[in-house]
Amino acid sequence: MRSLSALLGRKVGPSTGTNFVGMLMLAKEMRQRGESGSILSLLCDAGERYLPTYHDAQWVQAQLGDCTAAQTRIDAALA
Repeated sequence: MRSLSALLGRKVGPSTGTNFVGMLMLAKEMRQRGESGSILSLLCDAGERYLPTYHDAQWVQAQLGDCTAAQTRIDAALA
C-alpha cells in the first residue's frame, strides 16, 4: 500500500494494496515461466480515510508490528 501510494503519488487503501501485492506475485510467476502479458487491477478505494491508521507508521507498528521485511520484498519486486 505504501509503495503503491509512493509510486502513484496518491494515497491508496489496504484493499488496493492487497490487490497490488497479488499483481506483483502474479507478475513474478509469469516472468519465471517465460510468459508475457498484461495484468489489470482496479484502485478499490482512496487512501485518505486511512491516514490515521494504515498510513500512520506508529499505528501500523502498534497494530501490525514490524513490516520492514514485507516492505523490503515489495520494493525489491518493483525494482
